Amino acid sequence: MYARPERIRKTPDPIKLNTTEMQIERHIQSKSPNCSETQTEVTANKSDVALSDLTTFCSEYRLYVPKPLRHWNDALRKADRLSRMMGIEPPVFHEAMEHLGQKDAVALIFGLLDRVSSIQNPGGYLRRLV
Repeated sequence: MYARPERIRKTPDPIKLNTTEMQIERHIQSKSPNCSETQTEVTANKSDVALSDLTTFCSEYRLYVPKPLRHWNDALRKADRLSRMMGIEPPVFHEAMEHLGQKDAVALIFGLLDRVSSIQNPGGYLRRLV
């Protein structure tokens, strides 16, 4: 059977945007720079992850980082390098830092390194977690 004309719903009018085509063309998305080049100090997070706990519970990083981690800045630089070694693209790592905070993102990278043999796609895994 055919629907009766009074039951047919009208589609809503399209949403009108306040931008012009010229404004859209001029929009350039900024690229996240390398965190090791721009970060001078790791900002405080909501979490209270201690660097000593991170180095105790995540031991696999020692195979790739011979020097002890003294500050969170050291851990951030190493996590940036380790994430690339695991095949995690820099924008994915930067997105994790934005959503989780720097300390939690670093801890996540160190934890992923411990389990990287059982993860098929670390970059996709991290993106899904974030």
